[in-house]
Amino acid sequence: MLADERPRRVAPGPGALKSAPAALAVLTLSFWAFTAFSQSPGIASSDLLPAGPHHIGDSLRVRVRMDVPRGITPEVAIAGNPPDDVVWGVPKLSKLDPSPGGALDVWELVWPVQVFRIDPYELPPIEIGVGTDVLLTEPFPVETVSVRAGPDAELLRDVRPPVAVYRTIWTPAIVAGAALLLVGGYALYRRRPRAVVAPEPVATPQPSALEWAEAEFARMEGVTVDGEEGLRQFIDDASDVVREYVLRRVGVPAPKLTTLETLIALRGAVTDGTRGALRETLDGADHVKFAKQIPAQAAGRDFLERSRETCRACEREWAADDDNAAAPRMSPTEQSA
Repeated sequence: MLADERPRRVAPGPGALKSAPAALAVLTLSFWAFTAFSQSPGIASSDLLPAGPHHIGDSLRVRVRMDVPRGITPEVAIAGNPPDDVVWGVPKLSKLDPSPGGALDVWELVWPVQVFRIDPYELPPIEIGVGTDVLLTEPFPVETVSVRAGPDAELLRDVRPPVAVYRTIWTPAIVAGAALLLVGGYALYRRRPRAVVAPEPVATPQPSALEWAEAEFARMEGVTVDGEEGLRQFIDDASDVVREYVLRRVGVPAPKLTTLETLIALRGAVTDGTRGALRETLDGADHVKFAKQIPAQAAGRDFLERSRETCRACEREWAADDDNAAAPRMSPTEQSA
């Protein structure tokens, strides 16, 4: 048991007293305060367990009586962890009937327990105090609990509250875990960032050589020709369309060749009549460009129409040649038949 550290009070000095009755009153008050604060709490008696044999599962009460100075209310401050095989209730402090004229109060600590073994054991430590002042700290021993044997052996049973035991059934657990794993993986797969695939560029269909030439001739029909120089340029542009058509259609680089070189390159590719029309068209443009021939004002439109007809004539012959090349050839046996 620990004694409290009591504060000291300083009595008024003689100079502060005006009379002898006042001095006597001060001395009396000081003596009473010293007597009250010098009292130390203690345990008067302790009845730990009722006498006699006990069964496992019996409900017992541990009682501890304490003498505490009057005016002080003790409280349970700390209770330690009890053993696993004992059920401890909530300790409760209660004040007994005070003794008349005494300076001490009697308090009783009642601690309900339930016993589940017959070996000796101790109650866990408990602290009883007032505020921060500890009045009592000690373990309370519990005597050996005797158990009757013989016909009453069936009374020895564990009456502690049942504890839920969760058993794991492995097969459903594994199946459920695998299903959750698959569902989670599929969800992550669906939410993955996906690369944006750019659509394939749609190739713009290129016009055929004749379609291109026809479009150029149609564009030139809307051109206004002014003066001799403008007329020369108009005729030269029309001949350039013819040369570019030849290049696009059969691959002969007519824009880079002279008229004679172009006709030599086309030998065997066109008939004499078509080659003659092609020579007339290209020679006409050469005369205007190189020989500085001055054409009539209406010659430009005539030359444009002649250039268009020349391209159409060449296209008819080359289209026929393409059809003949695509047709299956007959064997000598089929020809003789």
